[in-house]
Amino acid sequence: MNRQLFATIYKELRQRRWAILSYCLIALAFIWMYMAIFPSFQKESAKFNELLEAYPKALLEAFNIKDLQISTVEGYIAAEHFSFIWPIMVILLMLSMAGQAIAGEIERGTMAIMLSLPISRIKIFFSKYLAGIVILSVFCVFSILSIFPLASLIGLDVKTENIWLVALVSFLFGWTILSAGMMVSSFAKERSTVYFTIGGSLLVMYVFNVVSGLIESAEKLQYASIFYYYVPSEAIVKGDVDALPIIVMTTSAIVCTIIGAITFVRRDISV
Repeated sequence: MNRQLFATIYKELRQRRWAILSYCLIALAFIWMYMAIFPSFQKESAKFNELLEAYPKALLEAFNIKDLQISTVEGYIAAEHFSFIWPIMVILLMLSMAGQAIAGEIERGTMAIMLSLPISRIKIFFSKYLAGIVILSVFCVFSILSIFPLASLIGLDVKTENIWLVALVSFLFGWTILSAGMMVSSFAKERSTVYFTIGGSLLVMYVFNVVSGLIESAEKLQYASIFYYYVPSEAIVKGDVDALPIIVMTTSAIVCTIIGAITFVRRDISV
């Protein structure tokens, strides 16, 4: 990578520094809240475990809540943080990044400046893509790995290997969303196209995942949903994740990245 590529990555990060900071601080606040509440919650955890056991197993699996015992800090965080809050935050952050990266530049008319620089289109694409990876990594540090110092501060014991594993699974989920967003952004002319296309697709996938858990005849729909492969509860509670989710999310991210890069290099951009 040359100086222009680093300069473009830095520009992307600098432009989005306040959004990054906001998301990281909000995620950190959620983790702090969960950690602070857990000691009090743990005293009543038996009742909540009984409540969970009363729910149909298929319904819990449809929402990626599998074999949780929220009497443990890992189970509590999996249920409160990774089953709902974290996915929403990373989806919004990655789609915002992807939408602004290319389609946003074209929509604002600033892509002409980018194309006039002594840097190839492929480097422009990957400078924005790598900036997204950096943002995702920073967000994962604040929203997941911050569990380590916060748990130590409050006096809670957490399973180190499990936290690293859920960080890996969550990073792959965010990476897939970013790559899919960049792919759509590479041929779109407006940010809204990215938001509606990927956002709509994720909504359909979420419905597929829920329906597949509730209706036996629709069970195979789960394989078409990225939420089926995002298994944070298995990672943080059991410390064990099958190879399939890792392979599927990694492959999807790479394929979307390749398609996006080729599309951006070859497309005719009127500026």
